[in-house]
Amino acid sequence: RVLFRSEDVRFAYQMRPQQQVLRGVSFAVEEGSVCALVGKSGGGKSTMVHLLLRYYDPSEGRLTLGGVDYTQLALSSLHAHIGVVSQETQLFNTTIAENIGYGAAPHSHEAMVAAASAAQAHGFISGFEDGYETRVGERGQRLSGGQKQRIAIARCLLRSPRLLLLDEATSALDAESEALVQKALDGLIWAGGRTVVLVAHRLSTVVNAHQIVVMDHGQVVEQGTHDVLLRREGVYASLVATQLQKQREQIETDAAAASAK
Repeated sequence: RVLFRSEDVRFAYQMRPQQQVLRGVSFAVEEGSVCALVGKSGGGKSTMVHLLLRYYDPSEGRLTLGGVDYTQLALSSLHAHIGVVSQETQLFNTTIAENIGYGAAPHSHEAMVAAASAAQAHGFISGFEDGYETRVGERGQRLSGGQKQRIAIARCLLRSPRLLLLDEATSALDAESEALVQKALDGLIWAGGRTVVLVAHRLSTVVNAHQIVVMDHGQVVEQGTHDVLLRREGVYASLVATQLQKQREQIETDAAAASAK
């Protein structure tokens, strides 16, 4: 059963009405599946996520959730069904417990701890003198980038949203933080029972997606699984080859640096 559908969606930002960011984007996401949006920077992936959150409405075309047009859904109802982890995590100047519980139904402390543990966050939270009652400061300034991301993941786990949006959630982190956050994300993505749309730069995250939607210059240029798209030897195969080459070069650089010590 299709949960989310984009039908010939076109969009331009109000400040640049002549510059179409999305140009006839169509794809569907089955309930309970993982869909990855991939492509070069500027292809329209994050804009698509913004439309999914209904920060904007399409200029043309339409989006549906459960067969209902987005414009017919109350914003509060829509956001109640959606969880999001993005590059910039929104935390409030209150306690860790209240940040994790934001938007969730009434829950026990044990349920919160379970969500934080699954998000690889319980360890660092317990390390604070006030634990879950630690105040995070304005915009979460008392926490590192990786810690903030894990709080956001714990929030999603506790809310258990119907549709989960992940927008380059590890792109701004150092290698150690990225590994911890990625482990938490993998648990969130593959736990089952929820539909996931993700924008990712990690090949390992994309490879196992049920569907990969390749975007380029605001259009969907390819759709399929990892294996199918590799066989086509098109845009996706080129992106994979480029990333693998970068990984090889990084390994060689690290090895050279290690031997020079």
